[in-house]
Amino acid sequence: MVLSKRATGIQIVLGEGIHNVKCELAPTRNGLAYAGSVMGREIVYERSREQVQADLDMANPALRKSRPR
Repeated sequence: MVLSKRATGIQIVLGEGIHNVKCELAPTRNGLAYAGSVMGREIVYERSREQVQADLDMANPALRKSRPR
């Protein structure tokens, strides 16, 4: 299950009930995937940072608008 999805990182939960484990997936150096590890296992989400940002923009177009600083 995905807890939160941002272009800078993705938080997921693996397992059910008291046996669940949270994991943070961070962009790889080349930016073509997200990777993280939990309990000695590596988890890879093979989507680029741009693809994830495009997914987020499609889901909520109001977030795409830049805010004045």
